[in-house]
Amino acid sequence: MSREFALRPSSIEGIKRLADRIEREESIKRAEALERASRSAGFSNYAHARRSLAESPAPEARRHDLHITAYWHDLPTGETGRETLVIAVDHRLDKMIVRRQFAKNRHLLAFRRKESDHVEGKQVFGDQRSARKAVCGAARALHFIDATGLQPYSRSLVSPIERWQSDPLPGADHASTWRDAASGELVITDEPYRPAISSRDADRLTWAARHGLTLSASAWPGMYAPGAGSSLHVLAREPHLAQRVVGSIGRLRACPVDETWTGTSAPSRPVYRSPVEAAGRKSVRAPRDPRLARSTATTTPYALVMSGHSRKPTGRMPLDAHDAVARDLRMAIGSAEYRPGVRERLDRVRSELDDWVQVEYDRQELDMERFSEMYYGALGAAFRRRPTVAERAALLAAIGRVREQLARRYPDCEPLRWLIRIIDHAQRSAQSWSVDKGSSPSASA
Repeated sequence: MSREFALRPSSIEGIKRLADRIEREESIKRAEALERASRSAGFSNYAHARRSLAESPAPEARRHDLHITAYWHDLPTGETGRETLVIAVDHRLDKMIVRRQFAKNRHLLAFRRKESDHVEGKQVFGDQRSARKAVCGAARALHFIDATGLQPYSRSLVSPIERWQSDPLPGADHASTWRDAASGELVITDEPYRPAISSRDADRLTWAARHGLTLSASAWPGMYAPGAGSSLHVLAREPHLAQRVVGSIGRLRACPVDETWTGTSAPSRPVYRSPVEAAGRKSVRAPRDPRLARSTATTTPYALVMSGHSRKPTGRMPLDAHDAVARDLRMAIGSAEYRPGVRERLDRVRSELDDWVQVEYDRQELDMERFSEMYYGALGAAFRRRPTVAERAALLAAIGRVREQLARRYPDCEPLRWLIRIIDHAQRSAQSWSVDKGSSPSASA
């Protein structure tokens, strides 16, 4: 038996450190390493270790300061500044979340890991309030991750049931999806405004029971908009997992909101350095302000309230072409309810094109009714879990038409190439979708 296996950790942190070594030395999955480390500590499994040690944190455990910074520039007034909030967490940042997971949570999407003790906004915000609001949202998400050990999986809902579109959780709103590192199970956080569900509690519990799920309300206000009355509910397949998550966040006391800002406001220069950055004497830069970006021969910068700053191909696709592309996308997204590799990728394409058409046309050329129905109108009918040969062919044809239209209507540039790559991945997923060979090619769904 190796020296590592002879160790008997006495805390969750100790178990995680031992799991790190087991995972590294034996090249096994993280979940298996945690299970083996827990057994080395005298527990039956990792869940047993967490339950047993949750009430008595190790004496040697200490909290860590995590610095969250955002820069802002109010173009109309010319004012600039920097907002910084320091929060205390039980785990180091790199144990809580990895770089690629920032993009999988709505509150962390606009931020990046700057250093082991520093999270920084990737772009310059439009004013002081926006910067403070973003910093507080990131802080709430990091408090949630620190308390629960859950990892961001998707900044939107990954349906826990087969037919969410036709049978959704009553009153569900602002949902996010998380993954439990130990078990691999997915957890949904649902954050509706409390007045919207005040008379639907019984319906929501009945819905969860009917689908074999556990729905639990949290005393902690949540991440979405605690200052505006949103509430946090946890939805999971395993009852003990839902209970553990709710119990963990129930012990949280911090819930930063911009309305009661407790951070530090300072000039935007000099650039903020966290203690680790200052000790390392590394060269640091402030994030860029995309609103000051210039157009190129093939791309145009733009900014929208809901989606932020980005670039699109120069020029515009005719409205009739937008209509045609949107119809094919809606058909394909709806039909691929049982094929997330197609549905989720094409949904990203739809979201991007919805932004592009807003930039390309004003409300005199594109009225609100047409715009609302264009990319986010009714979806196509869902295919069965195994579509017919004809249905898969129709899906592939629709994806092909979308790709052809975009390549023909826009100049070659990185924003277009990025969109085409997503479409190609969706096309490959559709091509490998197993069909019902026992059905006639002309059979309907």
